Amino acid sequence: MDDSLQSAFVRTLGKPVVRGDRYVQQMDVIPIESGDIEIRFAGGLPVDQGIQLKSPKGWIELSDGERPSVVNVWRSPGLPDVVRHRVSSPDGQLQVSNIYRVRHQDGSVTEERFTGNAGMIVTKLDSKRLYECSDGAGSFCASDLVVEISWRHK
Repeated sequence: MDDSLQSAFVRTLGKPVVRGDRYVQQMDVIPIESGDIEIRFAGGLPVDQGIQLKSPKGWIELSDGERPSVVNVWRSPGLPDVVRHRVSSPDGQLQVSNIYRVRHQDGSVTEERFTGNAGMIVTKLDSKRLYECSDGAGSFCASDLVVEISWRHK
């Protein structure tokens, strides 16, 4: 029997699962309708991993004024460790998930979520969350990427 997080999440229909003494999630929801968010990369290796923000009924404003509903924020060399965006999420649900690149033997690269042992341990504070993310490859490792997201309502 496959004991990967991916298999466990399929069995629980995406609900959190227990690994050791902690709950691991596929996705989190930040309760914000309108305001500002700050993403701060606080740990892990600066390569091939990031956070996906999704406002299904709204937008996330980029520095050039574009307003897509989905934004991938990558931790990569040469990119800032702190990023800020204005958000509008009329349903009050800004979705956050762990994303990562998988480099295949044939040289191709795919961007993925929710595969293998990918998951997040989420620590909820008042207007801040700490995400400890595993990139899906090998065993679950919550220190692959550590991200703090804080928000301010408007």
